[in-house]
Formats: sequence, C-alpha cells, structure tokens
Amino acid sequence: MLIVVLIVILLVVLGVRMVLGVAYFKMEKNFKTSTSSLTVLSPSSGEVWLLGKSYNINWSISPSMRPLPSKITISLNVPRPACLDAKPACDIAERIPYNIATNIVDAGSYLFTVPQNLPEYYRGSIEITINRDVPASSGKSDVFIIK
Repeated sequence: MLIVVLIVILLVVLGVRMVLGVAYFKMEKNFKTSTSSLTVLSPSSGEVWLLGKSYNINWSISPSMRPLPSKITISLNVPRPACLDAKPACDIAERIPYNIATNIVDAGSYLFTVPQNLPEYYRGSIEITINRDVPASSGKSDVFIIK
C-alpha cells in the first residue's frame, strides 16, 4: 500500500511539473514570437537591379509597432565578409553604408532609382538595411545584385 501511495505522489508531482513546464514553454514561445520586428520584403534574393532604373523597396513591421509614428533610414550595404568573424580576422575593412533615404516616414515602401553614378564598390552583391527609430529595430534584405 505504501508503494502505491508513493507512486501516486510521484505521478502527481511529475504531472504538476509537466503541466507547469508546458505552460512555461507556451508562455516563453508566445513571448518570443510577439517580439517586435521589421522584415524587408523586397528586394529578393538573386534579384538584379540596373543602374538608372527604379525599384520598390518594401518592408513590414509587426502589428505592435504599427501605431507608433516612426522615421526610418534605408541604406545599401556590402554583405559582411565571413572572414571578419574568424580568429584571427581578415584585414578587409567593412564598407560604409550608402544612404538611400534618411529620416523618412515609415510608409512600408520606398521607390528607389539606382543612381547612374553609384560607386563601383556598391555594385555586385549587395543588401538593403532599414533602421527604424521608434521603437528601435532594423532589418536586412536578402542579398541581391546591382549592375
């Protein structure tokens, strides 16, 4: 009889822990997925943009960020070389971003005309970074090509 009581107590304790663990996991999962974010929707991976042509840069933000008025900065960035994270790091300097637009209203879209005189080092594989001021967040596009 004592063994049965101990087993029942053990199952109850384990059951409570399992229930609490599942509740904690669900709460933790929901907390992480509700974090504010900014997602760059276009340009897409492998897309090719030509000098002198116009293209839409599109992004979305999570609903929790939407009611807040915000300004954004959009820039072209050369993808970070993996060797910069190596030990020891390579001697390649990271390039300064090329600002497309600064301090503009966050409208979810921006029409960008690629300048004919875009410096050579911003051609080839490139990505777009969008930085939002309130609340502070940022997002990067997939790598695409400017030629």
